[in-house]
Amino acid sequence: MADSYFPKGMPLPQGGMHDQEYWAWTKRHRLMIQRCTKCGTFRHNPIPHCFKCRSLDYLWVDQVPPIGVVYTFTIVRAPAHPALVGRPPFNVAVVELSRAGGVRLATNLVDMNPNGKEPVSQVARWNNPAKVPAFELDPKSIRIGMPVEVVWEDHEDVTLPLFCPSTDPEALAAAERHTKAAPPKTAPPKTRGAA
Repeated sequence: MADSYFPKGMPLPQGGMHDQEYWAWTKRHRLMIQRCTKCGTFRHNPIPHCFKCRSLDYLWVDQVPPIGVVYTFTIVRAPAHPALVGRPPFNVAVVELSRAGGVRLATNLVDMNPNGKEPVSQVARWNNPAKVPAFELDPKSIRIGMPVEVVWEDHEDVTLPLFCPSTDPEALAAAERHTKAAPPKTAPPKTRGAA
């Protein structure tokens, strides 16, 4: 059974000057988001000042439920790193946290149902520290607005927040809000024919 969504040799995130505290919180399976104490704006990736009001004052908020919706995604088929050669296509998603002012996280999506597949990782659910197998999520099942919740993939030096499909009532409500807020689909502009 695999211990990591990506193969050995794939670089993991390294905490920098402004996000070391974020990664320290993920090691404890806590999804902490910065919030400006002057104007209340949530922000991610962590930075030293508010992009809205430029204040340097912030706090880490953990009352943000670790659930959200898929804002966008792509399926990667060409290896962008030597460690990915031979790996089947995988997803990269952006998840919008439902109660964090529009904060979005880049991540990967996994499935918690085996459906005859081999596990690709060992993860802990956000509400249960026990390790359970995670599986490749069928790319055809991923959709924008899909409700998801965080699962934690532990490594020696870092813990990665991945997401899986969710049936949590708050995640379902967030998906419903996301659907209602989506811009209406419009027809392509008409082109004029030659006169």
